[in-house]
Amino acid sequence: MDFHNGSFDGFTYLKFWSYYKNLNVILSNIKSENFKRSSIY
Repeated sequence: MDFHNGSFDGFTYLKFWSYYKNLNVILSNIKSENFKRSSIY
């Protein structure tokens, strides 16, 4: 990724970063939910 060409500006980076963080939170929530379910049986 080229940060100097202007097409990938700070706003896009912030949007991408927050999306990536949210994705990680959702994935870890799903993993812990699956773990809880599998530990019940």
